Amino acid sequence: MFGGRDGGGQSLADLWELPLSGPLQWAPIATSGAAPEARDLAAFAYDAERDQLVLCAGRGAAGQALADAWVLPLGGSLEWSALSTPGTAPSARYGPAHAFDASRDRLLMFGGGEATAWLADGWELTLSGTPAWRALASSGVTPAARREASAVFDVAGDRMLMFGGSSYATRLGDLWELHFSRVLDAGGDATVARVSALRAPAPNPARGVTALRWSLARAGHVRLGVYDLSGRLVRTLADGERAAGEHTIEWDGRDEARASLEAGIYFVRLNAPGVSESRKVVRVR
Repeated sequence: MFGGRDGGGQSLADLWELPLSGPLQWAPIATSGAAPEARDLAAFAYDAERDQLVLCAGRGAAGQALADAWVLPLGGSLEWSALSTPGTAPSARYGPAHAFDASRDRLLMFGGGEATAWLADGWELTLSGTPAWRALASSGVTPAARREASAVFDVAGDRMLMFGGSSYATRLGDLWELHFSRVLDAGGDATVARVSALRAPAPNPARGVTALRWSLARAGHVRLGVYDLSGRLVRTLADGERAAGEHTIEWDGRDEARASLEAGIYFVRLNAPGVSESRKVVRVR
């Protein structure tokens, strides 16, 4: 948890964690180097693939809308880094609806408020390669401009769900979904599966089922397996012909004999036409 605003109206810039194993007790996290300025109503998410926190936008101590973006790797020295993203970035805003899409390594954001208006635009901050913002232009009806809406990414349904928020003097109670397996333009390309790729598993770390997504630019033989740290194959999830497009399969943390595997680090490996990739999966109890 980062920042917020206290009962006296003071903006905060502290970072806290609540370990979920053992006694439930909050503890502050000390970071080194430069840090984001105090704020509330920011977009804040955990990137499990890189084990880092992602922070952007928000409302500063003077009430101004912010447009910066930061990451905090959780391994090593715990030092914030400001992201310098190429191209056009979202306008400064606070209270955007936001959700992390681990299957495509990106933070999704919709709407928010600025100095004199509420917003109704959609954006993604992609984190693979060089981090970059891209505007999302969807087809069909667009939700009303709003800020402080709740949002979550549904991996199995490949969609962002958004509920409520406020629009000027009106409190909203509507529910929306934005499907990414349907027609969606992100920077000019309105088709799916232009490249073959293995997405980041989600949730990750996981106690129960982990959803594994991959895309195929062309049809062909797919082999998808789970391996332990020694490189031993513990579960074959797919081994056969698959059509071009987006695919999803779930892994329940069991081996070939359907016995539960120990908590620890495993790797999912995809071999298919045009792609040979591995992703780390962390199993916890």
